[in-house]
Amino acid sequence: VGPKALAWEMAHHGSAGYLAYLITGEYFYLETMEHQAGNCFLNNDINGGTGVNRIMSSQVRSVAWCMRTMGQLVGLAPQDSVTSDYAALLQNNAAFHLNAVQTPGMNQLGFIYEYCPGDLCYNGYSPSGATSVFMHDFFVQSFGMVSDLEPLSNMSTWNSVRDWIYKIPVGILGSGAPGTFCFNYASAYTIMAAPGAVSSLTQAYNNWGQVFTATNGSVACGNTLLGNSGSDPSAAAAGYWGNLMPAIAYAVDHGAPGAAAAWARLSGASNWSSVVLKSGFEDTPLWGVVPR
Repeated sequence: VGPKALAWEMAHHGSAGYLAYLITGEYFYLETMEHQAGNCFLNNDINGGTGVNRIMSSQVRSVAWCMRTMGQLVGLAPQDSVTSDYAALLQNNAAFHLNAVQTPGMNQLGFIYEYCPGDLCYNGYSPSGATSVFMHDFFVQSFGMVSDLEPLSNMSTWNSVRDWIYKIPVGILGSGAPGTFCFNYASAYTIMAAPGAVSSLTQAYNNWGQVFTATNGSVACGNTLLGNSGSDPSAAAAGYWGNLMPAIAYAVDHGAPGAAAAWARLSGASNWSSVVLKSGFEDTPLWGVVPR
């Protein structure tokens, strides 16, 4: 409640105008998309660069949604000076993330961006070395969705980033074999991505088995999806299991290594049909994305 109750926010903004413009071609909806992209630009301060060189920063989910918002605009909008500027901004942000991918010693988990890499957190109460993986799921799905729109004349940089970060949903839906994560724990609100406070993502763990052990100890891997609160399978339609679904779906669609097997583990879980698919997607379908 209060005067900011309906305030626009980078970390939670949806695809306003996108579907309506796609269907109708009405410029009112195009302007809505432009306003959203403009908000993304203006909510990232000048320390990130000026003009088309500005890099989107803040929470991982904020960056994810802004990359999606700009990608949707550039993918659909008429080619004019406004669209050209946002295309350049989008390309420069993709190049920034590709540079992270190509950093010598970069971890093999797929994580390339974190808002506060000094302790791999986005808020003050996560333990040092932790990250909220659902935000990275948003990051992955944004790159996957926008890659299908092909907003840039040359998609190679964008798709190189996309293909690298597909390691995240594939990795967290691992088989539980040595060196892998166990998929039935994949909805955790936070996971331990590093052994403690680090100054670079090159210092994160280098395989998902280390992440699993640091997060869950030596528990056994099963075939029943686990979790409580937002991680509960019965809350998937509005929770973290649902957040993961578009990320792994795009990974499967684009042929990411191991993605099909990861999806098979998720959709083959003992409570997938009886709990996850009955968690409310018919009324709240936004995360109900599955491979084509």
